[in-house]
Amino acid sequence: MEGYRIDRAVEAALGLVRWLGKYTDERAPWNLAKSGDPALGPVLKGMLAVVRAAEGLFRPTMPVAADRIAAALGLPPTLSYDALGDLPAGTALPAPVPLFPRLEKAKPVMDTPVPKPAPVDAPKP
Repeated sequence: MEGYRIDRAVEAALGLVRWLGKYTDERAPWNLAKSGDPALGPVLKGMLAVVRAAEGLFRPTMPVAADRIAAALGLPPTLSYDALGDLPAGTALPAPVPLFPRLEKAKPVMDTPVPKPAPVDAPKP
């Protein structure tokens, strides 16, 4: 295990996701859609291919998250490195769901009153 650099593998996967965030900001697909730019299709396809690649790269260390990414893409899990970024044509994306849903803070339960401590009798002298 000492020879494996899992930290580097995870950092590479995170770097890919960071790059995708910058690419998304630069390409602004929402603006491409508004203007009817023909570049929208290739930009979205490239973005989805990067998400698919990230799914495969995260799989060894975050299998549950990787399964959620594959499901969000409407695809089976990536099980080999040869398939990284493989995005079959015509794949329909299901309705989006959060990969990491926010946790709601638990509200205090106040159904029953909190009992007050019973008074302690003073010791008799």
